Amino acid sequence: MELQISGSIGIAVVPDDGEEADLLLRYADSAMYMAKEAGRNQFSFFTSELADNSANYLALGSSLRKAITEQELVLRYQPQYRLEDEALIGLEALVRWPTAAPEFRNPNSFIPMAEITGLIEPMGIWVIEEVCRQATIWLQKKLHFGRIAINLSSRQLNNASLVDEVKDILARYELPGTLLEFEITESMVFHDGGTIYSNLDTFSSMGIEMSIDDFGTGHSSLVNLKRLPLNRLKIDRSFVDGLGEEPNDEAITGASIALAKELGYQVVAEGVETEKQADFLRRHKCDFVQGYLYSKPMLSDEVEELLIHNHLAPDRITR
Repeated sequence: MELQISGSIGIAVVPDDGEEADLLLRYADSAMYMAKEAGRNQFSFFTSELADNSANYLALGSSLRKAITEQELVLRYQPQYRLEDEALIGLEALVRWPTAAPEFRNPNSFIPMAEITGLIEPMGIWVIEEVCRQATIWLQKKLHFGRIAINLSSRQLNNASLVDEVKDILARYELPGTLLEFEITESMVFHDGGTIYSNLDTFSSMGIEMSIDDFGTGHSSLVNLKRLPLNRLKIDRSFVDGLGEEPNDEAITGASIALAKELGYQVVAEGVETEKQADFLRRHKCDFVQGYLYSKPMLSDEVEELLIHNHLAPDRITR
């Protein structure tokens, strides 16, 4: 069997960075984290800037571990709407860390750390469990919300035990898989075969829908996309931002929608904030939208008020 092996390498140099083994190993470890954060499968040298940041990384990792175990994280839900008639068709669950230091509250700060340290796996299971717990409460109140979309990390999706964990959570709350949607990024499906494909196929057989998040920003293989049990593609906000202003963004977005339609996928545009953007997406037959033009991410009680006073697209009502 031929194996293709990659690695992320951190390097500390004697005597420039130090002479004691413990110190050098710690510095090399910090450099390795930087190599992973920069995209993995590369090397990085330790620098004085890393020395300044290493203490922050250690503190962040420790605080994040505590936040997960002591349930300091919260979920906000951003509604998704059908563009044709603006009917509510679902929600996306987004992780927030309100008790963190201000510089770490942005998910773009703590999610990469969770990926590097492996904390993304217990965090991801907590998100799925919390979504199912909240879904049960809403259903008991006869409030229908369509599907709830959850982002999966590559580490989660590469874990062979993920399917059993999801099955256990759904069984515990007596929920069908049809209430969930898993969002994955393009980079996750760049590698052919393996656990990722097996997990996705099993989730699809459970009724869980799948979408490609941030489409157009990664390294998709169209062959891989064709083979995956996908239901929809999400157009990244970096392209949506320029709609109505930037011809290149309009060309990319229009082509992406057309490609998705040819492949039989529905299309979701995220980060929609202006009427110009919505008009462009409507003209190009985009199916669904989410963004501040329609709704900000909400706490669960705010979503409850929304579900009470808004109608749900009839074909999305499910148990």
